[in-house]
Amino acid sequence: MIRYLDGQPQVEELYLDIYRFLLRWLPELRASDRSYVTVAIGCTGGQHRSVYIAERLVAALRGEMGGLQLRHRELHRKEPL
Repeated sequence: MIRYLDGQPQVEELYLDIYRFLLRWLPELRASDRSYVTVAIGCTGGQHRSVYIAERLVAALRGEMGGLQLRHRELHRKEPL
């Protein structure tokens, strides 16, 4: 599944849009003493595209921001990504 999603230009474009947005605004929110920020990413089934993007975002931002948590609301792992 990861290989398939990696090859989809719109998935990459969506990821980059969200990544750039978070990279820009998370430091501002932290500087404003926000105790938490919730970022929700959804898709029709909630088990492939949204999971892929959320996992990738956390991996990319973890080096920039500490204390990130990831929770998948509807993911019931039947198949690995």
